[in-house]
Amino acid sequence: MRRPIHRSTRHSQKRISLDPVPSCGLLSLGLSIGCTAQSGRHRGVGTMHARLEDLPSDCRQGLVELLTEAADVGTWDWDIVDNRFSWSPKQYAHFGIQPVPGEGLTYERWLEAIHKDDQAMVQAAIADTIASGCEIDLKFRVLWRDDEAAKVDVHWIHSRGRLIRGLDGSPLRMIGTSRDVTESEQRLALARAHRDAELADLFGGPSRFDVLFEETSDCLVQLKVEADGRFTYQMINPSGLKMIGMTMAAAHGLTPVEVLGAGNGGQMEAALRSVVETGLPVHYEPTFDYSEKSVVYDAIYMPLRDERGSVTAILCRARDVTEQRQTALALQQSHKISALGHMAAGVAHDFNNTLTSLRGCFLRLAKINPSAEVDWVLEQGSKAIRQGEAITRRLLTFARKQEVPASAIDLQTCLNDALPLLEGTLPGVEIAVQPMEGRCDVIADHGLLQACLLNLGLNARDARPHGCKLVIGGAMLASHAAPLDLPAGRYATITVRDNGPGMPAAVLRQALEPYFTTKPSGKGTGLGLSMVMDTARSFGGTVRLESELGRGTSVIIYLQIAADPARSVVTAEPSRPQ
Repeated sequence: MRRPIHRSTRHSQKRISLDPVPSCGLLSLGLSIGCTAQSGRHRGVGTMHARLEDLPSDCRQGLVELLTEAADVGTWDWDIVDNRFSWSPKQYAHFGIQPVPGEGLTYERWLEAIHKDDQAMVQAAIADTIASGCEIDLKFRVLWRDDEAAKVDVHWIHSRGRLIRGLDGSPLRMIGTSRDVTESEQRLALARAHRDAELADLFGGPSRFDVLFEETSDCLVQLKVEADGRFTYQMINPSGLKMIGMTMAAAHGLTPVEVLGAGNGGQMEAALRSVVETGLPVHYEPTFDYSEKSVVYDAIYMPLRDERGSVTAILCRARDVTEQRQTALALQQSHKISALGHMAAGVAHDFNNTLTSLRGCFLRLAKINPSAEVDWVLEQGSKAIRQGEAITRRLLTFARKQEVPASAIDLQTCLNDALPLLEGTLPGVEIAVQPMEGRCDVIADHGLLQACLLNLGLNARDARPHGCKLVIGGAMLASHAAPLDLPAGRYATITVRDNGPGMPAAVLRQALEPYFTTKPSGKGTGLGLSMVMDTARSFGGTVRLESELGRGTSVIIYLQIAADPARSVVTAEPSRPQ
């Protein structure tokens, strides 16, 4: 605010301006004198500036009082050591306190003038300023008491200040300014009331909101902020009641911890406290663990205020986004798998060229030095090359989704041939292959079945790194013993049983889903069991899991029994997780 003092003469005009400039919560005061002289058609302008600290002390004090009065600003100075306040007259007026001559104002008397709901917030801000040295910037309510009229008025104060420390770093004083902002706060409250009324008209009154509250699949909840800081349920819509498995009468007045438990309710109450402390909405994605499943919510908590601006209730909306998050994760993993497929095709091509060179070397060696010992070595090398070619075919199957001829293979022979592969890959794991009663030919691919067994063996070892035992066995089933979701026919099973910790029911239900894993991040892709399932389905079979906590896990692979073992039965195209 500028209040110029004018004095004019016939040939000259002088103007003195006093400009309050807010700086760091205080008033940096300046004095400027401008002189303008006019003589005929020529004009000269001169400006002289004087710093406030260069003025005499009595003049300086007078200017401070003049400026603060003009700007409607109160100043305060708190001597922390002696616990005494020095206030300007405007500061007393803002707080509705009559100064008593000869008596100072203490911190406790000042705190009594503040609204009791704001005292804790003000004290916390002052403590933070003393501890950290940051500037203080607060809005709070004060009570103007009129004992004669037996009434109390509420006024809003905006106060800013700064801490002054001694040479040893100890807090000495805190100085600052205050302004009465009651009118602006009342205008804001009135604007909020008009906005709420307009929204009510826009949505057609409470009847349409009731429809939304009752019919939405989102969980809608209103909680009351109690005087002791607890949060208690006031309203819960049907979707929310279904989620917690309670009636409104049973949940009313309870806290989130009492309804949801320490884990889920604790998460919720921490977010609710943040709403009260900051006065701002909170938007986050908590994961709630229930007895049967884990659910990811998109949640937003909105503060509801009374006419004084205090947060008295909180409106919460929670939406189940578990499926969307899993889909996004699956898409991310799918991109990784696609890149891995391109890489696998290149590896298979280079590996196949190497195997071809090795085969040529072996044939050349057989012609140069034929002997029984050399023939045996060459036979072992050729066997290794054939196994390498099988690996190449599996890589190409994965990378290019090539068709795999599914032949009638002897199940027991396949299991016996897998034993050396498992023992070489899983050292320290005790593996036993049980014999079958009689020959059984199933529709499958020898190499893909061995890859499935290797996947299951790796899972078992990861679940129990020390002391792991695997028992693998095949069996022919009676026609009525096949799973209901398989076509009618004759089936055989491969059962891989381990002695691991087992799986809880919630994990067991999701274990066959692509990308689902209980391993730490970076330790697993969640594709092992799902690829076993895809392989079994490509041959007309399926997979079932049996598990109990503390009793290990059994993976049962169902395969069709070949009707005519003498020829290839079907061409299968194993699916790759998308």
